[in-house]
Amino acid sequence: MKVGLCVPALFPLALSEQTVALAESMQVDSIWAPDHLLGAFHPELWPEHAWSQLVPDPDGWFDPFCLVGSLSRLTDIPLGISVTD
Repeated sequence: MKVGLCVPALFPLALSEQTVALAESMQVDSIWAPDHLLGAFHPELWPEHAWSQLVPDPDGWFDPFCLVGSLSRLTDIPLGISVTD
C-alpha cells in the first residue's frame, strides 16, 4: 500500500513546509497539494464561512503549481496536485 499526505495549501507557507517535514518523518510515498479552492469564495461572503476563522482572506490559498515548486526544494518525495479544475 502507498500512503500520501496532503499539505495545507494556505498562508503562511510555514504550515506547508512543516507538513513536508512531517511527511519525511512518516516516510510517506507522496505529498499532494489541493487546487480546487482558488477563487471559490466571493470576498464579501468569506466572513460568513467557517474557514474564515483560520484563513482571514479567501485569497490566502496558494496556487498549487507554485506551492509544489516551492516545496520541491525541501524533499525528494514525489509531489503532485490532488485536484484540478
